[in-house]
Amino acid sequence: RRMGRLIHELFELATLEHPNSTLQVEAFSIAELVQDVSQKFRLAVEKKQLRLEVDIAESTPFVVGDIGLIERTLDNLIENAIKFTPPGGTVRLAIEPGDEAVTARISDTGCGIAAVDLPRIFDRFFRSKSGDAGAPEGTGLGLAIAKRALQLHGSPIEVESKPGKGTTFTFQLNVVPSV
Repeated sequence: RRMGRLIHELFELATLEHPNSTLQVEAFSIAELVQDVSQKFRLAVEKKQLRLEVDIAESTPFVVGDIGLIERTLDNLIENAIKFTPPGGTVRLAIEPGDEAVTARISDTGCGIAAVDLPRIFDRFFRSKSGDAGAPEGTGLGLAIAKRALQLHGSPIEVESKPGKGTTFTFQLNVVPSV
């Protein structure tokens, strides 16, 4: 299973990094996507005894992007948040509308990432040593895939982390232009 996942993720990253990689751009509701994605993780959150908070403003406009790649990005970020948050902790998804862009924040109250590791967390196969204690194995490709997917959307991904306090990943998507 681990080998199959590794092969799948390597292929996915290679496809995203190909110079002719294209997006299937459409207008979509980021609010609905976040609700749908959060539902996928409800069982994992309950099993690990975490709280999953979803905070979406009612006035959130539609965004423009490749819904499949944004879903994959959210999946990777939420999966990591769950993986590195101890029982009793919180994973939070927040969507904040703006005039030109919608900001997505995925945060946790997990182990955090050491400052020395922050510059490398988006590198292929990199796994921070700060979160390894008892964490399930991963491929070390999820954040590289998320970063590349967002680069294709013209959005940087930002990370803030404090060891022992948690981590927050932030990115933005452009709002559908008004006609």
